[in-house]
Amino acid sequence: NMVKGLIVAGARSSLPKSVLKVLKEYEKNGWEKLPELRDSKIFQNREGFLPSQRSGYYREYDAGPKSSPDRFVRGAGGEFYYSPTHYGSRGSTPAFINIPGK
Repeated sequence: NMVKGLIVAGARSSLPKSVLKVLKEYEKNGWEKLPELRDSKIFQNREGFLPSQRSGYYREYDAGPKSSPDRFVRGAGGEFYYSPTHYGSRGSTPAFINIPGK
């Protein structure tokens, strides 16, 4: 399923090892408790890549060092996305990968 051709379905196992490590840290410590990363900033969805929702519905999180383009976006309804490109598609790399919940 794609929105504007920029979202693809993926599996947790498809995440890079470094990103999976950060994801496990968030899950272990809580999504507001990793001070070295930018946690829980509202994701505006200005480009309309994700399904349209009310303001504040999506929150974004670093998925790597601050200089990394990797991001997580969580929806209030449980949706979970990973962006390896800081929300922009590059060639065959999509803006978002929709990762199913556990």
